[in-house]
Amino acid sequence: MTIHTTNYVNTFIEAPENFPHTAAGIPPERKQKTIARKQYELLFHHPYQFTSDEILYTTTAKHKGITEEAFFAKGKPCFRASPLVKQYGWGVHFNQDGKMAIYPIESPKYQQFRENSDLKHIQAMRLRK
Repeated sequence: MTIHTTNYVNTFIEAPENFPHTAAGIPPERKQKTIARKQYELLFHHPYQFTSDEILYTTTAKHKGITEEAFFAKGKPCFRASPLVKQYGWGVHFNQDGKMAIYPIESPKYQQFRENSDLKHIQAMRLRK
C-alpha cells in the first residue's frame, strides 16, 4: 500500500495573496472545536514538535478511530489548504526535520521567513471571493 505524505522540509507556507487582513486571527473557541482551532492549539503551544502528517491525522481522523495507514492511503490536501493558513492568516514554517511552527502574518518572524531565500516558498490556496 502506498502511503501519501503532506510533510515538507525547509519550507515556508505563506498566507494567501488575497488574505484580506493585516493581522492573523485566532480561530474562535467553540463547544465543538473546529479543525482550525485544534491545529492552532497544537502548533501554538508545541512549536516544532509535530510534522504536518501528525497534525492533520490528529486533528481530522484519530478521534474517528481511523488508522494512520488508512488515513494516508489516499492523498490528502497539505497545509496550503488549512483554514488556519487560508482564513486566519498564519504562516507555517517547516524546519530541516519536517517539524512545523506557525507565525502570524504581522510578526517580524513571518517576514524573516518570507524573505529567507534558503527556504522553499509556497503560497496558501487562495480564499474564495
